[in-house]
Amino acid sequence: MEILKKKSGAGFTLTPKNFGVTLRSKGGFTLVELLIAMFAFGMIIIAISGVSQSVIKAQRKAFALQEVQESGRYLLEAISKEVRMSTINTPEITSTDTLNITNSKDETVIYNFDGVNGKIKKQIDGGIWENISPTNLDLTGSFYIRKSSAPTPKALVTINMKIESPGLRVEQTANIYLQSSISSRNWDY
Repeated sequence: MEILKKKSGAGFTLTPKNFGVTLRSKGGFTLVELLIAMFAFGMIIIAISGVSQSVIKAQRKAFALQEVQESGRYLLEAISKEVRMSTINTPEITSTDTLNITNSKDETVIYNFDGVNGKIKKQIDGGIWENISPTNLDLTGSFYIRKSSAPTPKALVTINMKIESPGLRVEQTANIYLQSSISSRNWDY
């Protein structure tokens, strides 16, 4: 007695040996293979987006740091240029937030670290105080004045500054510490 093979439209074959259902080998993916491929693809996409986000944050931090550094160097150069060619009127002191000088135009110039507002201010001949630091930066600092008398009188001014860039996000904040020592070229301090 021989049982005939029956084919169903769903890809199953009934055979006389096992009277069960067997799957035929067909090209394609199983559900498990598809899930594994989707999981691997998802992990790769997450890793790539994480790396790109880190690069963007690092770039923002670098821009903020560059802005702080450029502003700080400009301030130091501007003050240094004027101090170099001036007479130092402030007495020798270890630390002060005010520097009083007489510049080459015979004007009395006062520099002041305004700790309340976080700015450096400048006053010429008793006029109005002018903000010389950028509005988007906070500055704190002090002046150190050292005067020597032997063999020739010289004054040395050291400027210490901490410049901060308050940003809305952590990657947009930056702070830097700067110090510069300027020797007055004017022999009578």
